[in-house]
Amino acid sequence: MNERKRLRWFRNKQERSFLFVAGIFLWYVLCYYVIMKTILMAILAVLSVALAGVLGYQKLTQPELVPTVVSQPAVNQPVATTSDETAGWKTYRNEGYGFEVEYPGNWHVYPSIFQEIDIIGFSNLSEEEVKAKQESGDFTNARSLTIKIINKQIDSWLQEQQRLSDALGIENFSKEKITIGENEGYKISGAVEGKRGFSKALFTKEKVYLVETLFPKKCIFEECEIFNQMLSTFKFIK
Repeated sequence: MNERKRLRWFRNKQERSFLFVAGIFLWYVLCYYVIMKTILMAILAVLSVALAGVLGYQKLTQPELVPTVVSQPAVNQPVATTSDETAGWKTYRNEGYGFEVEYPGNWHVYPSIFQEIDIIGFSNLSEEEVKAKQESGDFTNARSLTIKIINKQIDSWLQEQQRLSDALGIENFSKEKITIGENEGYKISGAVEGKRGFSKALFTKEKVYLVETLFPKKCIFEECEIFNQMLSTFKFIK
């Protein structure tokens, strides 16, 4: 009997040990799953923000797919300026967005909304030309600039860009105070694989106006006169 009791006790001990080890293993598996799911969700969140810029470009180059067309914009008739270089330019004015800016008279305006962010695109391409270039894949002569109206305070937005840059591995993120037209702004830049690109931002107390160049690609990495001329005319309105 004593031998049987010892064997039963030994077996029970083995079963308890096995259940204990199995319980720990399952706990670690569960923890690993939760951690990996959290990391995956974080990665997807970062990627969704990064893709916003790319999809913003698609909104411009595929105007027929724009789900919501902004009704507020009111574009004035072409106005002549004192500079011969900007003679015949038009003025885009929007009281809802609180700004106006001039652009070449033969360019086109593409207003849209993406993820609750209002975007105003300016391009030398008509919708027909955009479609043709999409088919050929040749955007050699394309010129385009977007202004995104973001409902955030500038300090909060800059901190968000710093965190996003760190997450995406963008090197040497920097923000430099500059003057855009008669307005205070920032030049935000960073390097990816040795190439240093930049965008510009103007701001009010409650909004950030992010200016990005899509084409030509060289203007993502260096200053281009046509876009600097446009931004020199940027004015906030009441």
